[in-house]
Amino acid sequence: MIYTINDNFGLKIAYIFNISYFICPTMLSNYRTFQDIYQQSDVLKDLHQTYKQIEATDYAGSIYSQRYDNQISIHIESCNSSMLQSGVTPLNEVCLGFMLEQHQPCMINGLHIEPKQVILFSPNANFDTRFNGLTTFMLVSFPSNLFKEELENNHLKTIKNISLESISPLLLTSLYSEFNHDSLDIFSNSILLNEIIFKIKFQLSHIEIMRKNYRNQYDVYCKFKHWLFTNINKKICIKSASYDIGVSRRNLEFCCKAITGLSPQKYIYIVRLNAIRKILKSGSNQKITEIAYDWSFDHLGRFSHDYKNLFGELPSKTIRHV
Repeated sequence: MIYTINDNFGLKIAYIFNISYFICPTMLSNYRTFQDIYQQSDVLKDLHQTYKQIEATDYAGSIYSQRYDNQISIHIESCNSSMLQSGVTPLNEVCLGFMLEQHQPCMINGLHIEPKQVILFSPNANFDTRFNGLTTFMLVSFPSNLFKEELENNHLKTIKNISLESISPLLLTSLYSEFNHDSLDIFSNSILLNEIIFKIKFQLSHIEIMRKNYRNQYDVYCKFKHWLFTNINKKICIKSASYDIGVSRRNLEFCCKAITGLSPQKYIYIVRLNAIRKILKSGSNQKITEIAYDWSFDHLGRFSHDYKNLFGELPSKTIRHV
């Protein structure tokens, strides 16, 4: 059976760059580079994405975007630094994620991303990634209208990992052999496009989603993250956190590390330091000491030391750069 795309989706705002999308014979594309991790995440604010730097480095990243006149879009993001990334997929889009380049193991919602593997994201799905070192990740999104029946029957609310070959061997060849920013026209091939849509429908209808142990780990982590941001400006006690979310401390530590690669204590440390850095880089008029106290750093000497270890510079130097 061949599935065709209805082109009458109307006008739409391209969520990646907040620019108006209009019907054109080919595609709309954009490419940007960044020397700041927070500027890069701000470009993706419509995906509610947030980044947390977890190693000291001179950051370099890029975002490449293409949107076709059939409302299919490609989003390719590169970075040279290990980081944590959180976000939500668009409400009306089904997405496929591919790791085009990685030199160290990376994870999405606790699932290790293997070469030639695809992550299938349902609409409005939460995701938390751990990228390590130099990475290039590609996200292809399709209008959920194409999969309305499958989504209604499956009630998919999370992600699943499947073999890339099960989507399309031709797509695999295109991604890994012919990828470049100047001539990326994978989805202008109508035969390939129909094949991929058919395969996605099959995956949504027939393949089991994440194994239960992965879902349980991610659920515990999400509860912990929600608890943390509710109490972020207070003195944090991991024992209290585990009690409040209804799991043992050992289980909490296991689940947090399974998703982020960090212990709960280390995760809290990363969250707070990144929050302070973002405030300092925003040009806040607050004094460094006031901001540190607001984020529960009572020992200013240790705070400055930890800040420099993570970002490679003292807080005062961050302000001077701004």
